[in-house]
Amino acid sequence: MPWLDLLLALATVPSLACALVFATECLIAVCAGGECHLPLARARPPVAVLVPARDEAETIAATVGDLVGQLREGDRLLVVADNCTDETAELARRAGAEVVERTDPEKEGKAHALAFGREVLGALPPRVVIVLDADGRAPTDLVGTLARHVEATGRTVQAEFTSAAGAGGGVRALSVLAILVKNRVRPAALRTLGVPCLLNGSGMAFPWSVFEGLDLGGAGMVEDMRLAVDLALCDEGAVLCDHVRLRSTPPAERAGLLDQRRRWEHGHLDTLVHQVPRLLAAGMFDLRPRLLWFAAHLAVPPLAMLAGLLVICCALALPGPWLWGGSPWPGVAALSGLALLTLGTLVAWARFGRGLVSFTALLATPAYVLWKLPLYLAFLARGPSEAWSAPRPASAAPRAAPGAPGDTPPAERPVSLPEPPAPLPSQEVERDLPASRPLGERDA
Repeated sequence: MPWLDLLLALATVPSLACALVFATECLIAVCAGGECHLPLARARPPVAVLVPARDEAETIAATVGDLVGQLREGDRLLVVADNCTDETAELARRAGAEVVERTDPEKEGKAHALAFGREVLGALPPRVVIVLDADGRAPTDLVGTLARHVEATGRTVQAEFTSAAGAGGGVRALSVLAILVKNRVRPAALRTLGVPCLLNGSGMAFPWSVFEGLDLGGAGMVEDMRLAVDLALCDEGAVLCDHVRLRSTPPAERAGLLDQRRRWEHGHLDTLVHQVPRLLAAGMFDLRPRLLWFAAHLAVPPLAMLAGLLVICCALALPGPWLWGGSPWPGVAALSGLALLTLGTLVAWARFGRGLVSFTALLATPAYVLWKLPLYLAFLARGPSEAWSAPRPASAAPRAAPGAPGDTPPAERPVSLPEPPAPLPSQEVERDLPASRPLGERDA
């Protein structure tokens, strides 16, 4: 049945290509090593740290506390309490942050919160803007190191953002490994190749000249991935900095972990569908090979989905020569893709993930793929998950809108906005880190 062979080829060839890109990036990252050689400016420029927050009362005080001690005269720490129903704004204000509140149920989403914060910062623009999630703990060198990298390179810099090991094994451990490969290993290979990397939503540092021109009108769950594509198309792509390492804590319950992965991976798949064609067109018509590799990088689906596709292709294609006299090549291609995917995962684990995930946890891969199968079926059936929300404690009660009953609250309203501090005429020189080095040194 030639038509069946054609269908199998149409399924296996793209899967094989994605596995080849994945394995190549993992091998490049392993061979290049793990040291970041981005240049560092001697003087730290004025910085604004922008923290969008929605119902983050449990974590916002700790996040602000981490950041306040890193600020200098002339820096700003702005928390945007976006459509909050808890005490996020008040707690952030008490902890020492500058706070604005935004209430607009018609325009929900992190991108709208960032756009509102940008308008506030625009009255006295900083040199560098750092975006950090409200539930993230900031290492002591985050502000200074990211700001100096941006000042030296003039580029957007993404801190390493991975998941802590946490407790438990099996599915949870493999989820940690998947995030490590996506956000550390493969971006390190892109840095070595001189290809832009994706943004992860937190730990992003922008030159103000870039940040003020970003299109923040979208409200999708992965506006950071779309912004990374926009920057790459303008030759201002982001670059990974693993001098600064952010760690997120995975949800304790398996249901919460699956919900988190659903939002992330639905966003990834939605971005793949809409942004890869843009990159391919620009790369081919403008003769920009780096964009072509960036498109190939973004076209690789989540690892569990790719593994499931390759296993299905093997199951259908390998019996073909005996069942209907089909060609053996689709089966060979599917097996080759599965071997490449396994190779890339193992070398990435051996070099970067052995301290986080045990080898025995890798044996739970089939269960991990089956666990995530409903997630991908839901994407095919209903499209991507769009909501931006933070888990709210059961005790948290919604706050009443200001004004008399029945009044409509204003769409966007700054609250208790202090006067921004005046910038220093010059910044002191720090000598604890090496001097600036050429931008071309991008070893992983």
